[in-house]
Amino acid sequence: MLYCHVSHTPPHANLLLQITHILIPNAMKTNNPLFTVYEWILGMDYLSLCKHSRLFLMPLMNSIHCRLDDSLFVILPRSLSLLGKMMLYFSAVQTRGNNYENMWALIRNRNFPGLEDVFDDGNIYPYFLVPHPFAHDEVREGLAYPGTFYSHTSPFAVLLNAFRTLHVWSTNRNGSRGYNAPTCPSEELLAVALRALSLPEEEVTKILHAVERIYEIIAMLISQLETEGPTWFDTKKPSDDGPKGSTRRGRGGNNHGGAHHLNPTQLQSCIEKNGLSGLGFTGGKGASNLMHEP
Repeated sequence: MLYCHVSHTPPHANLLLQITHILIPNAMKTNNPLFTVYEWILGMDYLSLCKHSRLFLMPLMNSIHCRLDDSLFVILPRSLSLLGKMMLYFSAVQTRGNNYENMWALIRNRNFPGLEDVFDDGNIYPYFLVPHPFAHDEVREGLAYPGTFYSHTSPFAVLLNAFRTLHVWSTNRNGSRGYNAPTCPSEELLAVALRALSLPEEEVTKILHAVERIYEIIAMLISQLETEGPTWFDTKKPSDDGPKGSTRRGRGGNNHGGAHHLNPTQLQSCIEKNGLSGLGFTGGKGASNLMHEP
């Protein structure tokens, strides 16, 4: 049944619920370099990402959708084990070699050793909502959904969305709309937000370190894209008879605009605006045994 995954609100009124694009905003043109960056770091084939895939969508009540678009909260996986397995996957993509195997297809089809039943289609994942730590009272009251909620939406889409939001928090790009000006360093915002939820300190620390480690691996992947992008493009681009970028990626733009055509300025601007560089995650004390936590 279609219902808001956060509030469990059913669609009892017209336009009450909306299908939210989590990985890539619906309004984004398909020739935006972010498609190529995400295809690379997620281990996909070039021009294969479709922003309308069910794995990248989440039904939300319209008021929650608006607050997400305005960067008033982030969604994070509520499982240290899941974060640890995401870390394993990103590491495998980073070391996959120059044959550029489609790792995304492997995990979706249960063919990835050690992750056979983790990321395949149909799985349900635990998440929790983390409001901006300096959100106005009325904003926080509107986001008062404590505890864990569950969704089919890919944890990779959720985490990449969170990085985009954390970039907004750290740069104050929205001009403090809906929240007061932060009184802590930008790299501590996520830690302060997690502690505001009264989570156990050990859990806060482990979440921060898991997210930081994933972020470091993504940084290495982006560095590889800068040097290996043209080779990957030539190896993985569809044939003239294959699917076109505008078809696979969803409507809105018909230029491929892939890695082969990215200049360093475009690439750097893209990764910065989408929170793939420049974020910090201080405030934790150490992490261990991520793979064995529930």
